[in-house]
Parts: sequence; C-alpha cells; structure tokens
Amino acid sequence: MVPKKATKEIGTVQGASLISRLAYIRGQQIDIDVETLLDRSGLTRGDVTNQDARISVSKQIKFVELVAEAIDDDNFGFHLAQGFDLREIGLLYYVVASADTVGEALERAARCSVIINEGIVLTIQRKKRLRVVFKHQGIARYTDRHQIEFWVTTLIRIVRQLTSRQIYPDRVSLMHHKIDEQGEFQKFIGGKLQVDAHIDGVDFTASVWNLRVVNADPYLHRLLLNLGKQAHVDPSTPASSLKVKVENVIVELLPHGNANLARVAARLGFSASSLARRLSAENLNFAAIRLNLKTSLADRYLADSSMRISQIAWLLGYKSNSAFTHAFVRWTGQSPRLQRQRLERRRRIALPSKLRSTLLGH
Repeated sequence: MVPKKATKEIGTVQGASLISRLAYIRGQQIDIDVETLLDRSGLTRGDVTNQDARISVSKQIKFVELVAEAIDDDNFGFHLAQGFDLREIGLLYYVVASADTVGEALERAARCSVIINEGIVLTIQRKKRLRVVFKHQGIARYTDRHQIEFWVTTLIRIVRQLTSRQIYPDRVSLMHHKIDEQGEFQKFIGGKLQVDAHIDGVDFTASVWNLRVVNADPYLHRLLLNLGKQAHVDPSTPASSLKVKVENVIVELLPHGNANLARVAARLGFSASSLARRLSAENLNFAAIRLNLKTSLADRYLADSSMRISQIAWLLGYKSNSAFTHAFVRWTGQSPRLQRQRLERRRRIALPSKLRSTLLGH
C-alpha cells in the first residue's frame, strides 16, 4: 500500500556529465570558443566528451552558465532539456521506465538515485498535491540557474513520456529571477510559473501519482532477471522450482529495497507464513536464500569492472555505499574493492590457460 504522505530524497544520475556534454555540443554548433570556456570552468575536452565521466557539479554549473552567457540564451537550460533522448540519463531512466505507475517510478528513482548524489536531491511530498522539490546539496544555489531549469524541464518530459499524456504541472517554482520574454518556458509548463520563490519545485495534481506508465520498458527487469538466473550459488545442487521462483522475485525486488518475505510471497500468490512453511518443508529458509543470492550477485557484479560500487550497492538493495561495504565485509571479511582486485587478478591469471586451450583446439 502506498502511504498517503511520502517523502523521498533522490539525486541526479550521470547528470553533470550529460548536461556539460550537451552544452559543449551546442557551443560547437554555434561556433563559440568552448575550449576556453572549459578551461575557465576547470574542465577538459575529455571530461565532456566521455559519456562515463563524472564531473564536479560546481564545475558543470559554471561551464553551462558560461556557454549560456556566450550565446546570450536566457533559456539555455530549458533548450538543452528539450531535444536529448531521455535514455541518455542512464540507468535512472530505465528504472523509472520499467515502473507500473508514476508513483512507483518516483519510488524506484528514489532507491536508485539516493546513492549517487551529484549536488541536487529531490524531495517528493504527497499532501493535497504531488510536489517535487529540488534541493541543492553541497553547492551554492545562487550559482545555478540553467542546470535547475534543465532538470525541471526533464522531470516534466519524463512524466509526459511515461504516461503518453500532455501533463501540465499546476505550478513550477524557481528560486532565481527569470524573465521569459518569448513565453517559451511558460508555454511548455502550461501552469503557473512562480519566480523568486522560496523553493525550486514542480507541483502536479495528486492524481498524477496513480497514473499508469504506458508501454513500460521492461529492459531493467529482464536484465536483472537474467543476471539472477545465471548466479547459482551452488550449480552442483539442483534447485527446487520454488527456490528458483523465490530467487527470481528477489532479484527483481532487490534494487527497490523491498525484497522481503511478505512482498516476495505476495508476488508468488502466497501469504508470508504459507511461503515460509513451504520453504521449510524443502529444508529452505527465505533469509538464507536471499543472503546467498546477494553474495553470488555481488561477486558477479564486482567482476564487471564497468560497474561502479554505488551501482552494485543499489542493485543489491542498499541505501548507501557504506551499508553495502559493511555487509560485504561481514560476508567475506574484506571490502568490495579488495574483492574486485582479487577477482581481477584471478581473471588475469586464468587468461593464458584459456588462450592455450583455444590455440590447442580444446
């Protein structure tokens, strides 16, 4: 059951590198000296051209503001947010796009993004209306104008794309002063625009929370399910069909922080007590199944050097890197980073023998 009032905090994912990259491309198109602006911001070309780069939010804000000033565009953040493919946001987009409702999408985003905070967090409030408030964390709000307009615009675009409806917020609030001379921003939001406000936020009618996500993208669900099916703790021991079903549901629910006995049982059509009894009859225990699955998945994820520790923490259902690290140390006696180094050494040692086998035709 969704509570009548809920507050979550979520941060941006890959936001700094994305916005900076879009600003860099736009500057090149207009043929301004973006290299000098990068230098003034403390950035390099490599920072903004590498899609996996993580850029300081303060540097990103400065660069975007400088580009906006150079091209004399008071709606620069808004314009940047208009044309890009929302999938470029990265994992966060697939998390929200695989939800069933807008409310569930926001909850999933909360679980994913709170781990990777890049300077802005969102507080989601449900009272008479659904309010999404943007809060700056660790950076001075007065330095930012275009980045916040980028994320406000992107949020509205996401809600519209998820629901396939032209949803207009009741009100958009911005803490900075803004003159929308052409009326572009006002026309886009469709509702009331309040500037010089005490918050940065977007207010929707309460009913938006329960709107269905149209054509929900099952990409993330399939990805996690396939990883779970591959992650057998003990391949030599045949798993019962019930255990496999339980594992598959756990893998799906882990990233969203609700892979508990009651939720898994409900997904399988049982009560919590009934599922516990059925598992016990097969000498199985829900907590042990979940723990074994977590440890197996942790090793699989750590073996992939492209996955950040923060991403792994989220995939396993932890609220922070430190929570995952403490749990991993309890399981193995060493940190995730040391385990990753050990797995990498093992891979390098095993590689020559594999190559020899290939060359010999074995």
